[in-house]
Amino acid sequence: MQTVKPDIIKTVKAVLSDMEAFSPVSPRQLRLDAEYLEKRYKHEGEGLVTKTLPSFGKHFDTCLLNEVYVPTSLLPRKKGSILPRIFHGLMTLVFDNQGKLLCNPNTAVIAGIRQVCFMFYKLERDYTEETVDEFIKSFVEVDASLTSCDAISLDQASCVYHAQALIEDWFKEFDPEEISPRPGPGQCSTKEEHYTRYEPQRKYEALHRVYPYYRYYYIDSHHLLDRVRKYRSLPVHLESHSRLSFVPKDSRGPRVICMEPPEFMWLQQGLGRSLMDHVEAHPISRGHVNFRDQSKNGELALKGSSNGQWATLDMKEASDRISTALVDVLFDGVPRLRDRLLALSTDYIDLPQGQSLRKKKFAPMGSALCFPVMSIVHYALAYGSLRTAGWSHRKCLRSVYVYGDDIITSIDAVAHLFEDFPKFDLRFNESKSCYTGRFRESCGVDAYAGVNVTPCRIKSDSFHKQDPSLLVSHLAYYHNLLEKGYRNAARSWRSLIDVVWRNLPYVSKGSPVIGYLADPSRLTVLNAGCRTRWNPNTQTYERKGMLLKSVPYASMIGGWERLMRATLHVQEGSSASLMKRSRVKVTRKWLSISHW
Repeated sequence: MQTVKPDIIKTVKAVLSDMEAFSPVSPRQLRLDAEYLEKRYKHEGEGLVTKTLPSFGKHFDTCLLNEVYVPTSLLPRKKGSILPRIFHGLMTLVFDNQGKLLCNPNTAVIAGIRQVCFMFYKLERDYTEETVDEFIKSFVEVDASLTSCDAISLDQASCVYHAQALIEDWFKEFDPEEISPRPGPGQCSTKEEHYTRYEPQRKYEALHRVYPYYRYYYIDSHHLLDRVRKYRSLPVHLESHSRLSFVPKDSRGPRVICMEPPEFMWLQQGLGRSLMDHVEAHPISRGHVNFRDQSKNGELALKGSSNGQWATLDMKEASDRISTALVDVLFDGVPRLRDRLLALSTDYIDLPQGQSLRKKKFAPMGSALCFPVMSIVHYALAYGSLRTAGWSHRKCLRSVYVYGDDIITSIDAVAHLFEDFPKFDLRFNESKSCYTGRFRESCGVDAYAGVNVTPCRIKSDSFHKQDPSLLVSHLAYYHNLLEKGYRNAARSWRSLIDVVWRNLPYVSKGSPVIGYLADPSRLTVLNAGCRTRWNPNTQTYERKGMLLKSVPYASMIGGWERLMRATLHVQEGSSASLMKRSRVKVTRKWLSISHW
């Protein structure tokens, strides 16, 4: 297997050289900046592009928000100026020598500086045991900091009252029993194989009380009778345990998740999907609380950066700060839903060191209820906060947009949310919350003065054929860099793709064939070297292209389970059964030229 590693600093330098095309800074100045970065890279290693430059990038964003540049120790100052020595020529197109933001800063330069700073910020790397220990410690500390909501204080009462009333009106017609359970896609805490999760392996009393196994695991009485001996022999559990685990995230460290028991996953998936469908269709939240489409938040981030009317707010440790007690209180007006939500929250989290944490948080990342309940709670509390401030019902609903931990609200609502959310142990990430200046960021869109300045963030720098999905990611990086005008950087990245995947063809947008995007009118010329044949059956010319194919893993699954999958868990618009685990491989196939 041929493996290629990019020269990271060479790619960063290529971005700087690309900036000659859209900034009046002299090529010599940009070369000096590139040489300075290369010199520091030799001493600091990857830490320069994964820690130092991203930290400066965050500082730069803060300065844009505050409209004044403040010196930082991350990059030394240029003599006689408040601005840093590196990027000095570029920074003078954004700030003056006293650090004050220019009236019309160069947005292309802002985008370029951010591209250099954040390009390798999310680079996936192995993490040390010390890093894992720090994340575990933080996870436990956050859980311990959550307070009980059993007794509502006077300063919480009005906000809670209005939030409860909204949720009651919101879900009064929602039936939490009408769900279609299914196994989750990830690993479970008990390590069962995926295909075994269509049948219960243990009986949790808390689950069985609200979601009887005989109704939610078996097709009908015949199916139950066929499996009755195993059903009666299920071991009974009075307590439930999820398991803390870590998955790669970026250079800063891992993402902390909790693996749920398969019986919990089965029902969480069903209720979570029903909640999302209900919320996205309900008049109260339609278009304002989204789960599958981030574009609305991205559009509002661009608008807010232009007209200053919208603020983008980001929650800190959002999934870990929604407490079980808070969910219990807010859903008090819909007891049938509340009881099922609480039953689907595990009692303990098993830590890697062997201890079990009696948790206060409702649903950590890893639970299928984490994202929908988080969004519902944030929207309801924002509504309650604004109603307490005297806003009308309609104005409250139309002034807030939520996508998980990304909240967008009108500027005049920010102070109320900042005052009320901490009363419920919810914390705003102030470094990523934008409500001053002309910079906004939400749901992957970074905007300044109405211009998209989102950098291309490269997560993987591994080039090999063992994981074909990497090729799709690298092609996306290449096209993203090209689209943003960083031609030298894109060319540098493409050269690495070509070493491993030789002679990739050119394809049009939307083609199933893997290749470089090009104008459809030029495909014949660009693909002149590709082998072509005439297919008399279809009366068309064909080329042999490379496609990704999903190959399901073999599994020993019984007839009843196959029938259950086919009857209960059918994909929308298809008769195929759901949740077939698979791996991805590359296949080559003759396709009509019209498909290219």
